[in-house]
Amino acid sequence: MKKIKSLLIILFLIFVTGCGTKKYSENIIKVREKYNPWYLSSKTKAGEIYDKALNNIKWEEKDNIVIVKGIDKKTRKEITVEYEIKKNGIDMKKMTINGEEKSYAEWYKYMTGFIE
Repeated sequence: MKKIKSLLIILFLIFVTGCGTKKYSENIIKVREKYNPWYLSSKTKAGEIYDKALNNIKWEEKDNIVIVKGIDKKTRKEITVEYEIKKNGIDMKKMTINGEEKSYAEWYKYMTGFIE
């Protein structure tokens, strides 16, 4: 019993101190914490929506393209979205669901479906 308590205390301290917290690039932070093209209807940022919508989220950046990948929590389909980072802002470049490319309107509908 003493070992279990010690282990729980160690795990608690790791959790509280933030060990293992992900470090994101500047461009990923722009998408996660600042991107909000639906600002007229909500202040919810893209990162908050992906946290609600996807399991196993992976954020990557390659040549000013931020890529978000994960598994939709409801449908279990693989979602991939690419954002192009430009001087003047961020553009949604491409969305695929299980490898099938979707339109901007379909992406927008998907994202705003998670806004409360």
